[in-house]
Amino acid sequence: MSTCYNILLLTKGVCVAKSPNWTKEEIDVLTSNYPLLGRCKELQDLFPTRTMEGIALKANRIGLRVLNNIREGRTNEEYLELLGSTNFIAMEKYKGSTVPILHMCGDCEHEWLARPQHLLRLGAKCPVCSLKARFLSTDTVDTTLNKANLTRLSDYTGSLDKLLVMHNTCAHEWWTVYSYIEQGSGCPKCNRGFGYKCKDNAPDTAILYLFKIVVGATTFLKLGITCRPIKIREREIRSSIGIEKNPNISLITFVEGSSIQILDAEWDILHKYKKYTSNIKFVGNTELLNIEDMEEIMKDMKLYGHNI
Repeated sequence: MSTCYNILLLTKGVCVAKSPNWTKEEIDVLTSNYPLLGRCKELQDLFPTRTMEGIALKANRIGLRVLNNIREGRTNEEYLELLGSTNFIAMEKYKGSTVPILHMCGDCEHEWLARPQHLLRLGAKCPVCSLKARFLSTDTVDTTLNKANLTRLSDYTGSLDKLLVMHNTCAHEWWTVYSYIEQGSGCPKCNRGFGYKCKDNAPDTAILYLFKIVVGATTFLKLGITCRPIKIREREIRSSIGIEKNPNISLITFVEGSSIQILDAEWDILHKYKKYTSNIKFVGNTELLNIEDMEEIMKDMKLYGHNI
């Protein structure tokens, strides 16, 4: 029987896919890594064509065991011996692999409660060091902002944390997050829809979208322009409003056209209809419209570009 990746078997009249046979190279990789990693994303990434269940089943069949899989009955001394190969220090007596105890990071001396089984995983970090690893240097952030002709007015504390910036061209100040600027978002007051990445290489086409947003008892429309997938813009707005507010964002309609045509369409519509003022602060809240005008706005949008 062929050992290609998609072998179809007929079982009771139903075609099902059989997993491919394990190659010697795969078994060697599994033998080297499973005892150290156990069931985790890092192990899964080594076998992109296989499921985690299939990987664990194969490991069990060939007798592999996780070296750091601590049993509740293991002694405190045994745990400390295993912990010696990490950069963590136990501040309390071991009580079991899943029972949180106080630990200290050998790098930053941060103390926190953690389960022993988590700290023995390959590549484990304390929460403070893990957070620092995700931070960019201030110089890197300022370099990106400079390309967008922006000045940072608040401390940078993370790519998804609020950041106060000022547009050097029009002096407009607003709160945003660094990741939005990095992806191409620009000044909401004067850039007319495009961020610095799009300005460096102006797109031939752009998308004009209309969202209906419901937050609690309030409902309003959000008109905007993007040269990226609309789904990305939706996620940005949802995150900016705040997941805890449980915003319901639905796409009403969208059209595609030349950049100039779409810019003119947004400008015309925003100046034709009365703007909606929301007390909910989020990225893009300067282009809000009233839900009562939705049908007329949709008709106007059809005059520009074409539906995708």
